[in-house]
Amino acid sequence: MKDRSIEKLLVAKNIAFFISYIIYIVVAGCGFITFGGQPQQNLFVGYCSNDILINITRLVFTITILLTSPIQLHGCREVIESQFFSKYSKNKFVGPFIIFFLVSVVFIISSLIDDVGTVIEVGGAITNVPLVYILPALCAIFMYKKNGNEIIWKKIMAWTILLFGLFMLVISPYFSVQSYVEKFNHLPIEKYYCNKD
Repeated sequence: MKDRSIEKLLVAKNIAFFISYIIYIVVAGCGFITFGGQPQQNLFVGYCSNDILINITRLVFTITILLTSPIQLHGCREVIESQFFSKYSKNKFVGPFIIFFLVSVVFIISSLIDDVGTVIEVGGAITNVPLVYILPALCAIFMYKKNGNEIIWKKIMAWTILLFGLFMLVISPYFSVQSYVEKFNHLPIEKYYCNKD
């Protein structure tokens, strides 16, 4: 861009937003045409279990995840090693122990929970609620420490948002886990488009 003004930035932002909107609408329309009224949290769950092409795609996706997991675990291992095991950084067994621990935790959780939607719901609630509600409200509360009457309503709003965030931090994972537990009471239903007549 030759002209780097705010107006040009707003135009570029609006164009990018419009293109993203069109892409989302097209993908949503294709998903509705494909799955009808039975969408799933995971794209691969929506397809039939006896579809060879989808099973090959699932296998390739699994291999991709397996091959990229060392890259994903490297950052986590470095943070854990620097924060908790900085005294033992010279020890060559600390890094592999941390990797073994992380992989074991992920294996146990993935063995117990077979629905990726539940994991995404709980993880999203635990990570996003503090970012959206709790941390901004705490920042506002610390900013408005003075006792002026002109900002008393801002303090009330900040405390209201903080309490709402704490409520959501407790209630969102609870409902996600409760809906997951209720799934055990029902037999899985084969999708109507998978039945062969």
